[in-house]
Amino acid sequence: MRSRATWITWLQVVLAALLAYALVLVFAGAVAAQLFSVLGFGPSESIDSAAVRDYLKLPFMVLGAVLAGWAVMMMHIVRGPLRDGSPWARR
Repeated sequence: MRSRATWITWLQVVLAALLAYALVLVFAGAVAAQLFSVLGFGPSESIDSAAVRDYLKLPFMVLGAVLAGWAVMMMHIVRGPLRDGSPWARR
């Protein structure tokens, strides 16, 4: 069984990766659009145009900003109350 410190470390690694992905969504919209297209979530070929790709940068940026905020908040909870053993932080 892994120790509490190991789980805290893994949570921090996952949250750091999530924060990095969120910042890519915010600052590199073209990269995010390519990633979404590779995963099958991009616009269909019938509507895929420069205007549509430019428009889709906005939702990617908003999604990235929200994810970044949540990642930072969760990182603070993991590094503070959860590491210290506060019961409310485990939920």
